Amino acid sequence: MGEFYQFYQTFKEELILILPKVLKKIKVEGTLCNSFYEISTTLIPELDKDITRKSNYRPISFKSIDAKTLNKILVNKILQQNKRIIHYD
Repeated sequence: MGEFYQFYQTFKEELILILPKVLKKIKVEGTLCNSFYEISTTLIPELDKDITRKSNYRPISFKSIDAKTLNKILVNKILQQNKRIIHYD
């Protein structure tokens, strides 16, 4: 997972130019790329616990960095809209 973060940090200037095109394509087609739907789940054993018992494992899911980035953008846009629509008294 760290290599994807490093990739985005290294090429963020180039990716900033590509992202609007990807978002426009998503808007026009109404679907996301397959990578946005892919999630990998694995079990991690709890430290100092009996690994032969299933209750001593916890699931962890890995979502595509593309999906995380899109989610963050969408959440920020929604929050901006809420501030304009909803007046906080």
